[in-house]
Amino acid sequence: MSTAGGTNAHTDARSSSQTRAGTNAIHYTWDPGDPLFARTLFLHAHPDDEAIQAGGLTALLTAAGHRVSILTCTRGEEGEAVPGTLPAGAGEAELVARREAEITRARAILGATDGFWLGTVPA
Repeated sequence: MSTAGGTNAHTDARSSSQTRAGTNAIHYTWDPGDPLFARTLFLHAHPDDEAIQAGGLTALLTAAGHRVSILTCTRGEEGEAVPGTLPAGAGEAELVARREAEITRARAILGATDGFWLGTVPA
């Protein structure tokens, strides 16, 4: 991350904030090429959150060549199926399988390197 003077804003901001605590806010220039963002882990509560809440940032980081992993806390087992998305009479197992397939596809589209679930089935 460079500032107009060619210095590293990330490093400079850290050292200035330590010596000038309580003074004016420091302006950060965000550069997705900065090694600070070379590896990112997104943590989401539910399937779909990876796309709805952080899809744009995930895609931006992966397009810049960064390794992005996504950890999802649940498999949607407490969710409700929208009518027409699953066959009539489908239960929790079918809903979880559908949600797992959806998030696997979403991770691929967003370019995420790895996907993890918190806990074991059913989380």
